[in-house]
Amino acid sequence: MIQIYEAANQAYEKNGDAVLHPLSCTVSEVLKGTWEMSLQNPYDENAGLIRSGAVIKADTNIGKGQLFRIYKHERSENGVNASAYPIFFDAGKNTAILDKRPTNKTGDEALQILTQGTPYTAESDIRSARTAYYQKVNLMEALCGEDENSFINRWGGEPIYDNYHVTINSRAGGDHGARAAFGYNLQGITERVRFDDVVTRIIPEAYNGYMLEGERPWVDSPNIKKYPIVYTKVVQYSEIKLQEDCTGEDETGYPDLESLRKALKERAMQDFEVGIDKPEVSYDIEFFPLEDTVEYEDLKDLVQIGLGDSVECENKGLDIITKGRATSLTYDCIREKVSALHVGDIESSYFDDMSLVMQAAADAITKEGGLKGEKIIGIMNAAVTQLRAQRTQAKKLDVVAMLCEDTDPKSKNYGAMCIGTKGFMIASERTADGKDWDWRTFGTGYGFIADCIVAGLLASRNYNEETGEGFYINLDTGEISMNNARLKGEIESKRAEYGLYVSITPGEVNLLSDYNGKTVSVFRLSGGAVLDEATGDLRGISPSLTLGPKSGSFVIQFSDSILNAWKFGKTGAKDSGTYIQGTKSGRAEFSDGTYLEFANGYCIGGNTKSGSF
Repeated sequence: MIQIYEAANQAYEKNGDAVLHPLSCTVSEVLKGTWEMSLQNPYDENAGLIRSGAVIKADTNIGKGQLFRIYKHERSENGVNASAYPIFFDAGKNTAILDKRPTNKTGDEALQILTQGTPYTAESDIRSARTAYYQKVNLMEALCGEDENSFINRWGGEPIYDNYHVTINSRAGGDHGARAAFGYNLQGITERVRFDDVVTRIIPEAYNGYMLEGERPWVDSPNIKKYPIVYTKVVQYSEIKLQEDCTGEDETGYPDLESLRKALKERAMQDFEVGIDKPEVSYDIEFFPLEDTVEYEDLKDLVQIGLGDSVECENKGLDIITKGRATSLTYDCIREKVSALHVGDIESSYFDDMSLVMQAAADAITKEGGLKGEKIIGIMNAAVTQLRAQRTQAKKLDVVAMLCEDTDPKSKNYGAMCIGTKGFMIASERTADGKDWDWRTFGTGYGFIADCIVAGLLASRNYNEETGEGFYINLDTGEISMNNARLKGEIESKRAEYGLYVSITPGEVNLLSDYNGKTVSVFRLSGGAVLDEATGDLRGISPSLTLGPKSGSFVIQFSDSILNAWKFGKTGAKDSGTYIQGTKSGRAEFSDGTYLEFANGYCIGGNTKSGSF
């Protein structure tokens, strides 16, 4: 039953103002995207109720009695067309977050803070702790906005809207064993197959360039004959080394080339097992044309599929099986079933994908085993690849790698740590399918990689506090020192022994010189401004420019727009040299008898050896 409530009627737990009999009523849902109801209604006695602001209640795949607010309607002699969004989207108009700052909170804790004091509720299974600030935004912007601080950008997750409640778990849907077989007759189905990343023949290369022997130094996929061409790729596995190439104390390599080459073959086969030899396949399925066909029997599992659910897809034409997710669907509220479905976004493991980018990692590694600074991305690629290899060996109480885990989500010790000869990995939650831990923190001989690092001091290996050489950051105080340049409210460059350096402090710039242990000011520019609270004017405070500290130096000082100039004598004190006082009247006389006449700060005449003027 599809009901409508006028805008003023908010008694949604009761029957609506009318029962609609639309020609069509569908809800389109896009994973991490827009949800929208589309309704077509004939020009009947209820057509006048279908207007912007009204609320439609219908049963959907999310649950019974789902509410949708009409935001657009069009009338014609044939009827009324309306578009509506889930009632939760009202949070983009009737909520205001002035200042909320979830700090080091899990996903669920952050959502409770954001929804507090609103008519909306939320939940999440995201256990990672994050921090974000929300000021002068509405709730929808805070949850799903494009800003980097929005919940889905800081914590992640995929929203599912259920009236005034939203669930933002790390992954929507699940893997419930849904399976579909796609035959040669694809009427009602649009199939897209992408071979860009397919590899059916791997030429494996170990650290230091070691490869398989012979004229066929490759490993072939079991699926190699299913495609018209052989997709060949050189894949570098830099974690596979000879012992003689290992540089770390705890690093273990293979004793000889025979065992190393055996490991290369096994590693290549692992990549085939996780799907490097399968194309990216997606399907758009319209169910109505298929319902009376024989092929529909192979798709019945998909009728009850939910947004985000996993689907195992058998492609009979290619004779391959891939796994995708329902990333968008259309639900028919009249027939009460899914009418259209998009299956795509082929699932793969982050670790398993790493072999596809090993060339980039290898480019960052020198022949001596170091890392090239300009190839910083290689640090992560090489580290993750090593850890991925370690994970395949990780067993409880094993010598090479040890896995410590508590798999009970209710336990306060829930989590896992894998530690071994290549480094360590830490996880606080499982992957969406529950098959593995969601490793997010890594430590290897190359360095550390993590979603969040809390530290106090960071310093380069060559940092020297006395000379200022190197790089240093104090995260607690905000002080930064970079190769003799220091920043902390003031900037000062230093030089060893003699030479000039610059000191920049609030309101003053100095060019200084160290001479015999003394600091001499060569150039100084100072000044500032204050606010006159009575008038609201911004007034300057005696800006001044000084050139040199010794005899013959010249000083210009600005004070309340008055220009003064002095010439110093040999002692450094003002003598009978030039003296000009702005806004003053009088005579400036010189030792040779010449003089200048001033009136109100302006020179109006004088007398020189050549005569008066």
